[in-house]
This record gives sequence, structure tokens and C-alpha cells, in this order.
Amino acid sequence: ILFSFSWINFLQNIYWLKYGTVPTYAIRYYSTSHAMITFLTAIGSFVFIPVAFVSVWFIEKYGPRKTMITSALLLSAGSVIRCIRVGPYSIIWVIIGQILIAIPGPVCMILQSKISNLWFGEKERTVATAIMTQSSVVGVCTAFLCALFVTVASYIQYL
Repeated sequence: ILFSFSWINFLQNIYWLKYGTVPTYAIRYYSTSHAMITFLTAIGSFVFIPVAFVSVWFIEKYGPRKTMITSALLLSAGSVIRCIRVGPYSIIWVIIGQILIAIPGPVCMILQSKISNLWFGEKERTVATAIMTQSSVVGVCTAFLCALFVTVASYIQYL
């Protein structure tokens, strides 16, 4: 459970920051403005507050397992949808994908202590919570490290 949750948390942060780390290339690749690329990263912040309330309700109603499965499915769907490239409207698909990717963000932050409490013993909780928390930080760092490999606009599709 620790690995599964940490992996989802890690990927959510990589996918969320993908375009913000290479704005110049993303602007060229999608033929859009700097403001739009900035908006793609900001979607996570806009979605966070309303989704946080729904996430708490969802966790209490359906439990951590179903919540994480739903989050993983949303994350997967969002990352696949962002790959759709249909003419000049491909940025619309990216926005839809970014919204789906942003939804698991609050879940990843809210569930850390609950998973530690439910799945780990008293002496293991601190380490489990630390690993889950650091998985998001490592995801952010990885997103910025991946940006080093984007040397032309067409490489955006591989991020």
C-alpha cells in the first residue's frame, strides 16, 4: 500500500508540473501563449480547494482503497487525454487532461496520515508518513529534472 500510494503521489506531481518546467517549448509545441502554459500549471491550484472538500467526503464514504483506485484512474485518464493532438484544438485536450490530473492532488495530501494510521503500527507510522510525503517532493524534483532533456519543442510529447 505504501508503494502504491507513493507512486500515485509521485506521478501526480510529475504530470501536474510537466508544462510549467519547459514553458518555451510548450508554447511552441502547442502554438499557444505563455499565459496558457502558466494556466496549465495553475489548474492544480484552482482545482485543489473545491476538490479537497469532495475528497474528504469521498474518503469517508468509500474508504481509502476506492479513493486511491479512483485517483489512479483519473490520473491515468488525464495523462492519456493530454496526448490527444487534434489540430489547433489540442490545447483543449491538454486542459481537460490537466483538470483530471489535478483532482487526485488533494487526495494524495489528505490520505497520507489516514493510510499511516490504518495500515501501519504505531512505531511505523512516522516513517510511512515521511515516505508518502517525500514521494510528492521527489515527483516535483523529477519533473524539473525531466525538463533538462527537452531540448526541442517536439520532445514535449515524451514528457
